[in-house]
Amino acid sequence: HTHTIHTHPLTHSLTHMHTPTHTQARLPPQVQDVEHIRVALGWKHFALLGHSMGASVSMLYTGTFPEHITKLVLLDGAVPLQATEDKARDTLRTSIISHGAGSSGKKSRVESTMEAAEARLLESNPGLTLASARRLLERGATACDGGYRFTRDIRVRYPSAFRLSEEMVNSFIRHVTCDVLMVVAEESMLHTAIGERERRQIELLQQTARTFELVRVPGSHHVHMNDPAAVGPHVRRFLEAEPVTAKL
Repeated sequence: HTHTIHTHPLTHSLTHMHTPTHTQARLPPQVQDVEHIRVALGWKHFALLGHSMGASVSMLYTGTFPEHITKLVLLDGAVPLQATEDKARDTLRTSIISHGAGSSGKKSRVESTMEAAEARLLESNPGLTLASARRLLERGATACDGGYRFTRDIRVRYPSAFRLSEEMVNSFIRHVTCDVLMVVAEESMLHTAIGERERRQIELLQQTARTFELVRVPGSHHVHMNDPAAVGPHVRRFLEAEPVTAKL
């Protein structure tokens, strides 16, 4: 029997209601949140699954605490956005200015009906189906005066204060030693526009992981929601298989 815990990252969905005003949607606090959840649940070993930015958080957590992770599933994501060391000053400056401009309590605009909220979400995410959009809006929108407002915090769109460099990310990847399944959507940027740096890092992950499996599925970035049957069987088979005891 399997216990499944599903979490929302900082500033996403309803989590912004419990997030301090000056909190940024950075990866280190989200990695820390995973560890806090593990400790609270008393788990010594568990499998970790993440999609998109959640995949980056999952990879970073696994590299930080490899002793706790038995299996890692990366859904259309793997490594975080990165920057070279010489861009650190510009990155910090841009982030502070962006967060300062948005710190006045600005909220998402109100949509008059749920249908209008669905249309706006689909316009911003053309790869979503209507059914997936409605599923996201179950926690992604809330009734308010005049209609519906998106619950996510607008700070999620602001640039991070710091980004890891390629070598810093590699230091995490080198400690990912569990079994890894990576599912890539054929219409996503991870498949169509992957950079050389990210390609090198995925190759490094293949070398360090106990076992590594790459599965490509037809669909867009949200294929796991749009077409669960295309993704679910691969994930289920991977998670239900006995862990490999040694890397060959």
